[in-house]
Formats: sequence, C-alpha cells, structure tokens
Amino acid sequence: MNERDCKPDADTTTCPNCGFRQEAGRVECMCCGLILDRYRPKAYPFGPDHKIPAEKRPGLLRRTYRILRWFVLAGTLVTLALILRNSAPPSIKTSPDANLRAETKIVEFQSTSGRGVPATLQLDEAELNAWVQSKLPSAVQEPSPTAPEQRGQDEDTAVGQAQSNVRDIRLHLDGDNITAYVLFDLHGKELSLILEGKLEFHDGCLRMVPTAGKLGSLPLMETTLRGAASRLFDSPENRDKFCLPPGIRDVRIEEGKLILSSR
Repeated sequence: MNERDCKPDADTTTCPNCGFRQEAGRVECMCCGLILDRYRPKAYPFGPDHKIPAEKRPGLLRRTYRILRWFVLAGTLVTLALILRNSAPPSIKTSPDANLRAETKIVEFQSTSGRGVPATLQLDEAELNAWVQSKLPSAVQEPSPTAPEQRGQDEDTAVGQAQSNVRDIRLHLDGDNITAYVLFDLHGKELSLILEGKLEFHDGCLRMVPTAGKLGSLPLMETTLRGAASRLFDSPENRDKFCLPPGIRDVRIEEGKLILSSR
C-alpha cells in the first residue's frame, strides 16, 4: 500500500511520517505502519533548510602559539632531565698518604711564614684533593640500635652533619687550568656542578673564573656560569671551605701543581 492508494476519511488525522489522513484515534498508521504515540519530530531550531556554517580554521598566530607551547614544554622536560642527570666526576690522582703529605707541607709553610720568612707551598693534585676532602663533613651514617637517649644524640649529630649542602669536591689540575667538580644537595636531591676555568685568590679565599661548565649534564651559558660560581664561592655556607691559611700572598697553578706564596 502506498500514499496514493490510501484514501482520506472524515474526522481524520494526518500521519506525521507519510502524510496519510486517516481516522483519528488510531495507534498505528494504516499507510506506513508508524506507531503514532512513539513518533518524535525532528528538531530544526533554525528551520529544516538552515545550513550549519563550517568551522573556521584558527589563524596563523594561534596555530603558531599552539606549536610553540608544545616545543616549550618538550624543552623544559629535556632541560630538567639533563639537570637531574649528574655528570661523571673527573679522574683525579690519588695517594694513600696524600693527606698526610699535604698537612705536613701546610704546617711547615705556616711555621715558616709565621716567622716572617717568605715561603712557598706546592701541592700536587693528589695532595690538594686529599686536603679538600678532609675539610668536608663526614657522610651521614645509619644509626645503630641504641638506647633512646643515645639515639637522640645520634640524630642530632646526623642533622648537624647534613647541614652543609656540599657533599663532594674534586679538583683536576691541567697546566694552569683547573676543573672543579662539586656534588651538592638541593632540597634532598644531589646535583653535580662542573666548572672549568682559571683560579683566582681574593681576601684569603680561592675562587674560579669559569670558562665552561655543566649543571648535571646540561651545558651552561657564560652568564649562568658566573652566577653559579658566585653562588658557590661567595655563599656564607661554603665560603670557609675555600679559604686558605692566613699569610698567603699569591696562589697560582703551574704544570698541574697548586703553588702558594707567603708574604
């Protein structure tokens, strides 16, 4: 049965699907079989012939911003990963009696210069590193099971030992250049800093003029190097670690040795 075969009747209603007029009150359309109570008309808020405009493409500036945003995020993650990845420390010369030799030379140097006689102190790489290592705080060890009173004292000692943020210092001497490797603590995370450059001596303390360096595995720019060196050598926590005995007139590096001269 099609629409032209369906004849309208008096007191009728029109099927909303096929337009067939039929007796009012029917549940099912006689022409198309539509269940009239279940019919839900389609919504055309702007009319059935309204065309939805195509979505406008973002402009060049907005697309550039979206791309740069992802590049900045990726660059930040890469930079953070490089900083957190510590560099390997330089290979330095070591000797079992290096610290004893260094202390003996320093005592003799202080004794001679204390009498007003000019003196010269020479420390090789092994002696210099042994002396620097002896000035660093001891590593914090795990407390052994003890009485509560003793345990409290051990915890206080551990806290005192952990106050210094410098964990390790290694110095490599090459000609008249020096490479300083510093391992320090930053909010519970150990980070490495490598500075290469020339050694200077001001106000009784050593410092460096860096020419290259890395924070973790991230190469540092010149301005960043200067800031890092200033913070390392001039901070109140670390300044005393780089100070030498009084009476020193000059400090220089020659042929892989640290040479100190008294007044």
